[in-house]
Amino acid sequence: MTGGTAPYTYSLKASTGDNAEFKISGTEVQANAQIATAATKNITVIVTDSKQKTKEATAQIEITEAGV
Repeated sequence: MTGGTAPYTYSLKASTGDNAEFKISGTEVQANAQIATAATKNITVIVTDSKQKTKEATAQIEITEAGV
């Protein structure tokens, strides 16, 4: 996030894209469970600063099969 007032918190926007398959731990996006098939996943992250100002951004996560 550019601007805003630290510290920042990160969350996934509810009921959006593939967000239910992921969680945020600190500043890292992690899968809730092992993803079995290759696919492109779309998530929307909300960043909130210490003054409760928010910014949303979407991202794609490319999941590839092991060894490919």
